[in-house]
Order: sequence, then structure tokens, then C-alpha cells
Amino acid sequence: MNLRTNDFRLGLVGAGGFSHFSIEAFMKVPGISITGVFDINLKNAKSFAKKFNCRAFSSQEELLSDRKINIIYINTPPYLHYQNSKDCLLSGKHVICEKP
Repeated sequence: MNLRTNDFRLGLVGAGGFSHFSIEAFMKVPGISITGVFDINLKNAKSFAKKFNCRAFSSQEELLSDRKINIIYINTPPYLHYQNSKDCLLSGKHVICEKP
């Protein structure tokens, strides 16, 4: 996949408190759009989606199958990073994970 500046359609795995801080930073980068979010707590995902005008997904698999999303930001507890990153990479997504 060849990404150009205006092609960054970001999905999040994890909608906890740190995700709001992180997304505020991502939104300052030209060409990034926040496309969707998944959290095991659907209420958190829906709240995040409403705040950032994106779609809340009810499962990680549903998020990863969205062909519009090409980058995933992992925002889960560190013990989940390996499996989350692996799942995202195997689905063909680019991955940003701060604490691999």
C-alpha cells in the first residue's frame, strides 16, 4: 500500500482516556481523518465516536474488515498490544503502537 498524505484514515482499538489525548494530537496532522473506533466497552466507543464524529464498531474484527481504514492506533493496556498489533497487521493494516 502506497500512502499519500491525504490517505490516512485512522481506526482505533481502545477508547479509554488516553485515546482522547492521542487523537487530539493526530488531528493536528494534515491528511489524517478519524474513521472508526472499537472498544470492548461499547459505551466508551460510542462516546468517543460522537465526540470525534466517527463510527463506533462493535467488534475488533468489524473494525479491521473496514476497507476504508488503513491505519490502526492501538490504545489498549500494554499486555494486549502484541495480540492487537498482530491481528491488525495480519488484516493488512498499518499499526501505530506506542509500547510494543
